[in-house]
Amino acid sequence: MNPKTILIVKPSSLGDIVHTLPALRFVKQSFPSSNVYWVANTEWSPLLEDNPDLEGVIRFPRRSFRGLRGVIRFWQWCQELGKLRADLVLDFQGLFRSALISCSAGSRVVLGLADAREGARFFYQKAASVTSSQHAVLRYLALASLAGADISGDIE
Repeated sequence: MNPKTILIVKPSSLGDIVHTLPALRFVKQSFPSSNVYWVANTEWSPLLEDNPDLEGVIRFPRRSFRGLRGVIRFWQWCQELGKLRADLVLDFQGLFRSALISCSAGSRVVLGLADAREGARFFYQKAASVTSSQHAVLRYLALASLAGADISGDIE
């Protein structure tokens, strides 16, 4: 697999985003010609904006999706995300909402974590074998590996 466009879905939180950065690095090293995008909550997106491994950060305005009107705005946001037409989506969050976001990206290949919650696992074509006792960095590296990334180098 040599995906042209890869989407990382890990909208929150600060620590979770930091723990996902080594996986991003290995993914980009393994697929250097791929354009990698990351869905992140608006408040965390500045952490990622100048990352050389990313083509772009897609802001997820979570707070604007509250209430009945928020459901409609979320649906419209997902439709807009579908224009990305990602070849590969990696759902590092593992929640129902992140699975919906992942499926909205227009990809036939959505990968996630085996211990995803809220039924998210049913949205994945494959899931990385992980346990809740593993450190987050190791869990996320397992997902990168499932996607075909070589994770054998030093963590940067």
